[in-house]
Amino acid sequence: MALLIGGFTLAVAALGIVGYAVTRPPERSPAAFCAALEPVRGLDDALATDPANLDDEVDQLQAVLEASPPEIHADVATLVSAIEKLATAAAASPDDPSAGVDEAFTAMGDDQDAISAAAQDVGFYAQQNCGIALAGTAPTDTAPPGTRPPTPPTSAT
Repeated sequence: MALLIGGFTLAVAALGIVGYAVTRPPERSPAAFCAALEPVRGLDDALATDPANLDDEVDQLQAVLEASPPEIHADVATLVSAIEKLATAAAASPDDPSAGVDEAFTAMGDDQDAISAAAQDVGFYAQQNCGIALAGTAPTDTAPPGTRPPTPPTSAT
């Protein structure tokens, strides 16, 4: 009986350890962010050339979001949300995924400035902390993320 109880206790303890390992929050650090960012470096090209097949990239973006350090997390969340919307629109337009992406981006309207600013901040962070230059997000100055003045709105003429 003692052996059975001891084995049961050991099994419960092992399940607790496995459960903690599975449910503990991911590491949020520059190193974890950089490692998670590496597989999605070509996302810009995928959006432009094959927007109907972004499932893997969107899944990988979740890992980037989960690993993003606090100082860049909000910007990464903004980008992930926008890219998920674009991927959903592409998938919903199988005859012309690019048109679906264009329509979804246009529908983002006022959010485009925030998305652009987030892209610049994430690009700057990736360049400074990971040595990764993200396509279309080359920083234009050396100000830290979130401290650049907002991009002035463009007027439709």
